[in-house]
Amino acid sequence: MSIAARLRKAESDLAMGDFENALIQSLIAIAAMSKLRYPNAQDGKAFKAFLKDEFLKKIQPNISIIGGYLKVQIGDEVLTIEDILYRHVRCHLLHEAQLSPQLCFVGPATGFSISYENGKLQLGRGVVEVFMRIVREAPGYEGNQLQC
Repeated sequence: MSIAARLRKAESDLAMGDFENALIQSLIAIAAMSKLRYPNAQDGKAFKAFLKDEFLKKIQPNISIIGGYLKVQIGDEVLTIEDILYRHVRCHLLHEAQLSPQLCFVGPATGFSISYENGKLQLGRGVVEVFMRIVREAPGYEGNQLQC
């Protein structure tokens, strides 16, 4: 399936209210774009580098980020948003078929949001829309029909 087809599927799933499958498709699209950008890097490094390059560009105009990193404490660790999205979202969903127990997604009304409450990192469902947009707007995408 091409990267563009992954995004169309994510869009369709999101419109039908199937958030988890929309999230999975958007994460696969990010992984595919990251391999195009960093073909010699290991999967995790490429994924996180792509997010660092593109994700923060999309949210930075709306929030203040000191030192160029968005970091959140989860348990005893202070992690960048790229580490959180890779380890606690992507890896858990794709390898363990569930979200990390330290993470939850909140309703659609929250849009794109990040908060830490009741011992859990809470992400708004708008993160899927941001994921789709960063892939579409990333240099080198241009409706990429490459098969993944």
